[in-house]
Amino acid sequence: MSALAHPTTDGDEDETRFPIVKNQLLPGLRSFCSALKVCEEVCNQMNLFDDGQALMVNLTDPTELKEMIKNPTTITTLEERVNEWVKKIMEILSESEQLRREVDSSGPQDELEYWKKRGAQFSQLVSYLQNVEVQLTLTCLQLANSKVIKIWRDTDHKITFCYNEAKDNAKFIQAMEKCCHSLYLDDPVKIKDSILSLLQTVRLIHSVSQFYNTSERISSLMVKITNQMIETCKQYITCRFKETIWSQERDMVRDKLIHCINLNKTYRDTYTFVKNQPFLPNTEQFSFSENYVFGKFDTFCKRLNKIITMFDLMDDYNHLFEKRMEGLLLGEDLEDAMHSFNEAKKAVTSCQYDYLDYRNAEFDKDYQAFEEKTNNLKESIGSTIEVNFSSVWETPQGIKFLTRFEKVSQKIQITKLSEKYDRVLKYSEKEVDKIMKMFKRQKEDPPLPRNYSPVAGI
Repeated sequence: MSALAHPTTDGDEDETRFPIVKNQLLPGLRSFCSALKVCEEVCNQMNLFDDGQALMVNLTDPTELKEMIKNPTTITTLEERVNEWVKKIMEILSESEQLRREVDSSGPQDELEYWKKRGAQFSQLVSYLQNVEVQLTLTCLQLANSKVIKIWRDTDHKITFCYNEAKDNAKFIQAMEKCCHSLYLDDPVKIKDSILSLLQTVRLIHSVSQFYNTSERISSLMVKITNQMIETCKQYITCRFKETIWSQERDMVRDKLIHCINLNKTYRDTYTFVKNQPFLPNTEQFSFSENYVFGKFDTFCKRLNKIITMFDLMDDYNHLFEKRMEGLLLGEDLEDAMHSFNEAKKAVTSCQYDYLDYRNAEFDKDYQAFEEKTNNLKESIGSTIEVNFSSVWETPQGIKFLTRFEKVSQKIQITKLSEKYDRVLKYSEKEVDKIMKMFKRQKEDPPLPRNYSPVAGI
């Protein structure tokens, strides 16, 4: 499945030439593999009613059953048997009342498979109930007016309820499967096109489903959708975990990060749009804790923004160093600045952890350290340039250097740039005033250069 969905070479060409593979074959294969997985898990489960005893196998007619109930020892044995069945069944039933432990990698497909499996479990359980051994055991205790029968009836009602619940939930979640294929097969750019239909389906489930319309279950489903989006973004950025953010071209990775951030924005905006749409009357509003559902994606995008900021800083410095800070930093000063920057960059890019793991606090510490080092480097470069060119503003070269300072100050804050404009302006005013006075003084009797004729043209 993975090789078909994400071919290693010429993937875009294959998708263009054979769109039916991407649009129909792969979703169909995913659904088929999911169904096989559920079948395998259910088939491996043991029969709860198979206790290794065949107490009813020799009964051939109802009279023998009536004789059996006259034996207190037999009734006690059968009651213990049914109590053991009830105990095992209650372990399965209690799953509905317990909070399920979810991992960050749980996606909507896991939710679908859970309810498919649960529905198959109870369907299998109901079929086991029709077994002759089970039916005769219950009939015998019923004829004996055993107190265990009341417990069994309560358990039977719970089985029926859970069976209907699982079947109903699986049916509604199944309706969402088609919309979910995009989360597993497409990149963040294409996923944006399927978000509207996906959330509209979730809202329909919330409004129509008899059992799945609770805020807790819908929130849990939305969290799984969020989880899968984050997982798909990680795979997209790292070429399915074959590359890192540093082993690829920086511009390409930056574009990928922006695509993932845009996916989160589209996800939120679409949710707001769907929530505010008029829907079925007398239904609960489609809303839940947005922080609970979108918080992970928001935190993940904050991490992506930090990585983009690092990329921008590195590109800015590389560009400035290539141009030698517009000629404002030379010799040892330039070499020291480049060495300091390369050391800071090496420290933050050579870590062994997963940079996309938003739970990893080590990255935040390293990012903060990198930010502090680059800020200190900015101050150092700025002060060095200030000192080296402090006297240029009262010279004819001042205007030329103003242009260079402006280019550098776009990336590295150089202090008192407005003051430098004032100094250049005052110097220019002095020069103009000086020239004007000289002109007035010499315009009637201008001085002649040496060896020039006192009369023009001679």
